[in-house]
Amino acid sequence: MNRVLRKANVTYDPSIITVATDHKRWSRKHISNMLFGIIWVVPGLFMLGLAIYIVFGSPGNWDGIFFIIFGSATNEAGWFGNVILFFMSVLYFIFSMFLLIMGLAGGLFPSSTWTFVLYPNAFLYKGNDKTVEEPISSIQSCYIIKKIHTNRYDKTIVNIHVKYMKDHQDHFVSLTHYDGYNEINEIISYLQDEKGIPIYFTSFYGVSKKDLEELANQEVIRIEFNNDIKSYIRS
Repeated sequence: MNRVLRKANVTYDPSIITVATDHKRWSRKHISNMLFGIIWVVPGLFMLGLAIYIVFGSPGNWDGIFFIIFGSATNEAGWFGNVILFFMSVLYFIFSMFLLIMGLAGGLFPSSTWTFVLYPNAFLYKGNDKTVEEPISSIQSCYIIKKIHTNRYDKTIVNIHVKYMKDHQDHFVSLTHYDGYNEINEIISYLQDEKGIPIYFTSFYGVSKKDLEELANQEVIRIEFNNDIKSYIRS
């Protein structure tokens, strides 16, 4: 918990019930992301090495395109061959940067996009686009939305959306692609059991659809949450 709070720049409070986020360190999800990152980084480094070799050549010989252009080395490729080598090095470099950025940012060092802190009588949501700090009494309901892949071999997604009222208008904070089931179970169970907030469930096909846009068109049912969010994924 402390690590997640520090990453979100939130001061620790002993009254905090739980903290949820979309990226925790050394979780199963994080390890999967690291493997994903390695798959991208390794070929990225290989492509970068090729680009550097074409530009500078091998150590000691320094017969790369850079030294050919500036006259300290020669080759038999001619001007046309040198132009091709130059464009190949540029393409290798661009492609390697793409692979490295994808691997490092998306896999090895992913950043959290949201953090949800639950206090006994309030909640704090910090996302990339907004920060919300409101009393729990402002929460109207909580929605569990199951998005089913049309391909039965792909993973089903279950997102959580908390609806609250501010300035006489309805707003949502969304807990999507969360990292850790226990924290989500604690949040929903606390809202239901301790605060009497209704929990609703709905499901639809198509993971590319936006949850809140589809919510108005879906049939929702009020449920008694069973403290096991994974059961809604499996069902």
